[in-house]
Amino acid sequence: MRTVQFLVEHIPGSRLISYPDDKALFANVRIVGDYVVADYDGSLALEDYAPIDTSPRHITVGAFFDRFGDQKYPILSSADPNVKALITDCTVREYIDLDSSTLPGGLQMLVDAGFTIDPDAVLSAPVQDSERPRR
Repeated sequence: MRTVQFLVEHIPGSRLISYPDDKALFANVRIVGDYVVADYDGSLALEDYAPIDTSPRHITVGAFFDRFGDQKYPILSSADPNVKALITDCTVREYIDLDSSTLPGGLQMLVDAGFTIDPDAVLSAPVQDSERPRR
């Protein structure tokens, strides 16, 4: 599927947003000054499409541990050396990158230590604005 990206300047915290273009609604996509512009045939309203969030999937360390629900405090107080190593690794970071290739292995260490967490749910839950690091 082709996507078209637009820089949204008028929204605080400007970021690049993408819209699916599976119906080839946009043509002649080009850069004009600081903007990406395209010819649009107007046949469908852009509001009918949910933007594709292309922002980094970074969350605060606190939000990461909150994703473990009632297992949060047992994890944080664990004496297991692998769990302690994971906690230390997390706490020295500014944020947790949910797309990090090493994160699934870290979550598997928690499962192996006997914690009942769902690694897929931790990694795939949408990032909420309240979870994002503040700049």
